[in-house]
Amino acid sequence: MENIEKICNALLYEGYALFPYRKNALKNQKRFNFGVLSPQVWAEKQINEHFFQQTEILVLTKNEAKLSFKTRFLKLSDDSEWQTAIEKKIEDEFVLNQSKTLEYREDNLFGKIGTSTKKLATNLFKVRFIFENLTEIENHEKLSREEVLAFSFVSAHTIFEIENGKFISLLEPPNEFSEQAKSLENIGVFPILIGNEFKRNTILTSPIILYDFPEIAENSFDNFFDGLEIDELMILNLLALTDEEKRQIAETDERTKKILAKIESATPEDLSKLHAHLR
Repeated sequence: MENIEKICNALLYEGYALFPYRKNALKNQKRFNFGVLSPQVWAEKQINEHFFQQTEILVLTKNEAKLSFKTRFLKLSDDSEWQTAIEKKIEDEFVLNQSKTLEYREDNLFGKIGTSTKKLATNLFKVRFIFENLTEIENHEKLSREEVLAFSFVSAHTIFEIENGKFISLLEPPNEFSEQAKSLENIGVFPILIGNEFKRNTILTSPIILYDFPEIAENSFDNFFDGLEIDELMILNLLALTDEEKRQIAETDERTKKILAKIESATPEDLSKLHAHLR
């Protein structure tokens, strides 16, 4: 589970803040997050904006399987100067052949989750999972994307676990399930197997393209949030900043402050681990 948590946290904060991490830096004036679900009333009038994610996955089981899910996302503050993030999650479970609807209300967010299953063949089921942002906002036609983020589910992704069954890889499905895998329609997510490669009982619906059973590099220093991060280069760049620039980073928010503190306390041994390795 530790490896799963690390991968999911990397997804959760991908694009949260970009080098040089100052809130007054131009590229941090506009958020660049994956898996953003904007309110339906706003998103439907935009180009390339989404208010829902649809997941379709294949389950192989001989018994009545129970599935649990954990949907995770960031809730951004509505502070116009710098939107800090709070981690949120929605958890529940359901059994195959059971349709379920779950509503989520907190602060100024309103979302809905719907699940359904369909038997495709002997012991083979299709599970559909839809997560929608149905938040109502006033004067939505006048709001910019940055303003709408305060009413959005940011970096949304879901982790599924199954009892008494296995998930089928959608990237490399067995030949006997290839046609069923091709018929699935995933919108805004890329389901991948994660966790134990032999049990195959966990799936992650990633908002970015990943391969089955991804791993965090053993010599990775930390999660820098930056989509193009190269740990050694990022650290050297940060160490080369002026004291005033470092002060501005520390004042941006607590997470960027911790990145800077960890880098400045790194030992030569820590940095030597960042050199390229062949595995």
